[in-house]
Amino acid sequence: RLMIVTAALLLSSVTVAFAQADKATTTAPATPAATAAAPSLGTLDLGFRGTSTSGDAARYQRYQDLRNGANINFDFAKTTATQAWAFTGSNVGYDDQRLTAEFANSKFTVSGFFDGVPTNYGMDGMTKTPWVESSKGVWTLDTAARQQVENKTAVGVLCAPGLAATATCTGLTAPTVLTYPSIFRGLARDFDISTQRNTIGFGLTYGVAPDVDLDVAFKSTSKSGNQPFGMGFAFNEAYELPISLDNRTNDFTVGMQWGSNNGMIRLAYDRSQFKQHIASVTFDNAVRRTDYNDGQPVDMTGNGPWDPSGYSNGNTAAVGRFAMPPSNTLDVYSATAMSKLPAHSSVNASVAFSTTKQNDALIAWTINPVIANAATYAYYPGLASLPRSSAQAQMDGLNAVLNFNSRPAPWVALTMRYRYADRTDRMPEFISDSTVRFDSVPEQGIVAPALYEGESHSSERQTFSAEATFNPIPFTALRLGFVDDDYAHTSRAFNSISDRTIKASFDTMGNQYVSFRAMVERSRRTGAGFEEEAITGAGGQEQSRMFDDADRTRDRRTLLVTISPTQMIDITGSYAFGEDQYDEPEHYFGLLNNKNTSGTVGVTVTPSQTIAFGVNAGQDKFNSFQRSRTANPYSGVPGAYESWTDPNRDWTVTNDEKVTNVDAFFDVTMKKTDLKFAYIYSDSDNAFIHGGPRIVALQNNSILTPGDTKPCTTGLTSCYEALPNVTSTWSRFTADLRQDFSARIGLGLTYWYEKLDVSDYATINLPGTDTPRIDYLGTLTTGYGVRPYKGNTFFARVFVKF
Repeated sequence: RLMIVTAALLLSSVTVAFAQADKATTTAPATPAATAAAPSLGTLDLGFRGTSTSGDAARYQRYQDLRNGANINFDFAKTTATQAWAFTGSNVGYDDQRLTAEFANSKFTVSGFFDGVPTNYGMDGMTKTPWVESSKGVWTLDTAARQQVENKTAVGVLCAPGLAATATCTGLTAPTVLTYPSIFRGLARDFDISTQRNTIGFGLTYGVAPDVDLDVAFKSTSKSGNQPFGMGFAFNEAYELPISLDNRTNDFTVGMQWGSNNGMIRLAYDRSQFKQHIASVTFDNAVRRTDYNDGQPVDMTGNGPWDPSGYSNGNTAAVGRFAMPPSNTLDVYSATAMSKLPAHSSVNASVAFSTTKQNDALIAWTINPVIANAATYAYYPGLASLPRSSAQAQMDGLNAVLNFNSRPAPWVALTMRYRYADRTDRMPEFISDSTVRFDSVPEQGIVAPALYEGESHSSERQTFSAEATFNPIPFTALRLGFVDDDYAHTSRAFNSISDRTIKASFDTMGNQYVSFRAMVERSRRTGAGFEEEAITGAGGQEQSRMFDDADRTRDRRTLLVTISPTQMIDITGSYAFGEDQYDEPEHYFGLLNNKNTSGTVGVTVTPSQTIAFGVNAGQDKFNSFQRSRTANPYSGVPGAYESWTDPNRDWTVTNDEKVTNVDAFFDVTMKKTDLKFAYIYSDSDNAFIHGGPRIVALQNNSILTPGDTKPCTTGLTSCYEALPNVTSTWSRFTADLRQDFSARIGLGLTYWYEKLDVSDYATINLPGTDTPRIDYLGTLTTGYGVRPYKGNTFFARVFVKF
C-alpha cells in the first residue's frame, strides 16, 4: 500500500517537471532478469534450478512454478532499416512460462504471445477431500459411511445439527467433541488443489493508407484445475470441495483509426465470450444418505414429509446442487476522438455502447424428490415449473468521457473531465409464488402467500471534475481541484449517492537539497431517496447501513519529503492519513469508522558509480469500528420482552492492525561483475477487540434487561471466548551474481529465500501436528488455510550472447 501511495505522489509531480519521464516499477519476474546490456541479437539464458520447501509449499509458489529442473530464458531482437523483430521467453516449459513474438515493417505489425499463470492452493498433503468426482461436476461420498452417519452410529460432521448427542456441541460437551474424528477423515485422500490459467493471443496492425491504421486482436484464456469452494445444507453444516474448473474466455477486437498532428479518430468493436463447460455441481450430503422424509402429508400449515426446520437442524436432502458462473457474451461498440485547440489546449472524448447477455438454462428449484412432486405442487404451485426455462438476462451500458486540457499561460494549467456511465437491466421480471430454502423446505405458496421476485440492478453515474494548476515560481505547483460524483442505483437503501470532493496540493522540486509534496482532500457523501424496506425486508435493523451505501465524510492527507544533503545521499520520508467517518444516529449499526495511517523513512547512499545501498522502514496502521445487535424479530406478543429493541443486546468490534515493513538493498556494478543483495521484512499484528453490553453479558452469563434470558448454557459462568490476534512475519532475501567472462559468455548464480510465520485462528491443524484438520466444528473442509513455510530456490545459469 505504501509503495502505491509513494508511486502516485511521484508520478503526480510531472506537472512540476514538465518533461520528466516516469517509469513504472513492477514485481520481480519468476526468473531473475539479466543485468547486462543485450547485444545485437540477444541472449540465451540456460541453466538449472532447485527448490526445497518445508511447510506450505503452495503458498511459497502461489502464482509460480518453481519445480526442480532446467531453467530456460531467452531474449532476441533485431532491427534493420526496413523491419524489426523480437522473440522472448521466460521460464520455458513450466506452468508460469511466457512467450512473446513480434514482427514489424513499414506496412504492418504482427505479434503473438502465450502466458501461463498457476494459482496454488494446496500441495504435498496440505489439502485433501473425502469427496470423489465421479464425473465432471458430480461429487460423491462413500455410501456406507453416509448410512452410518444417518443411523447415528458414526460421526459425520462434528457439531452439525441432527447428529447423535455425543457429536452435538454445547457449551459443556464441545471440549470432548473436539477429540472425536469424523468417519470421513480416514476416507479423505490427498488432493493437490491448483488452477491453471493459459492465455494465447495474436495482434495485427496494418497501415491501409497514410495516417490510417487497421488493427485486429484476438485473445483466448482457458482456466482448468480445482479451487476450494464452500456450500452447505444447513446453517451449522458447511462443506468445502475442490470443485473443478473448465471454462474459456475469447476476446476479439477490431478497430480503425486515423491520426495526424492535430488529432485522431478511432472506431472499434470488441467482443468477449465466456464459455462455461460445467453448468452445475451436485454433491453428496455428509450427514444423510437418504432424503429426509417423515411420511406426513402436505397440509395448509406448511407441514409435509419435510422438516420445516430442516435448514437449521440438518433434516434435509441427501444431494445438493448449485449453478456455476454461466456462459455469457459482452459486445462493445466504441468511438474515440482527440483534437488540438488554440491556446495550448486539447479535447478528447470517447463513447461506448455495450450489451451483456446470458441465456443459459436455469436449474430447477430443487432436486430433492421429497419436495419435487405433485403433492407438494398443489400447495406450492410455483415449484412445478420455473417462470421461464432460461435466464434471458441482458444488461445494456452506455459509457462516455470528455476531457479538456489547457495551458492558456505558462503559469497556469486547467483540466476538466466529465464521465457518464449507465447500466440498464433488461432481464424480464422473475416472479414466483414459491421457493425452496437449502433444498430442504418449500416456502410461500398458498400456505403463506408472498412473491419471490428477482431484483433489477440498473445504475447511472455522472462525474465531473476540474483541477487548476498554478506555477507561481519555477519548479513549483499549486493544485486546486473539485469532484462532483452522482450515483443513482436500484436495489439499495438509498436511491442515489452523491460525493462532493475538494482537494489541494503543493509541490516543489526547485531546491537541490529539499523537495516535497503536501496534499489534503475532503469528500462528503450524502444519500437521497432512502427506502427502509430495502434493509428491514431482509431482516435488518432499521438503523443498519452498508458501508458503501451510507452518509459519510472522508478525509485524506499526504506528505512526501526528499532531502539530499550531498550528491550521494538521499533521505526520503512520507506520511499518509485517511479516515471514513459515518453519520449517526441514523447509521447506528454497521461500519461506523475506518482510519488508516502510513509512515515511512528511507536512506539511499551512492558512494561511487559502482556501489549503491539503502534501507527503507515504514509502518501502516488500520483501524475500524462497527456495531451490531444480537436479537430476534418482534414476537408480536403484547407486553413480551423484545430483544429487537434492547440496547443491552448491542456488541461492537474494533479491527486494529499494525504492519511494519523494512527493505534493504546493496548493489555492486563493475565492468564484468554485477552483485546484488535485497532483503524484505514485513510483520503484521491484527486484533479483533469486542466490546459492548452483550459481550459483558456473555462474559458473566448475566441478564442485563428484565425479561431477557441468560446468554450461556446452564452451568457456565461465561461463554465468551475472544478471537486471538492474527499475526504473521514474512521475510525474503535474494542474492544475484553475474560474471561475464567474455563478450559472449557469462555465468549467473541466484538464490531466493522466503519464510512465513503465521498464526491464524481460521487455520486448524490436528492437535500437536502440522497436518490440516478437515473435520473441525460444523465443517468438512479441504484443509486449505494460511500456514507457515520456508522456501529456498537456487539458480545456476549460463548466458550466451549472439
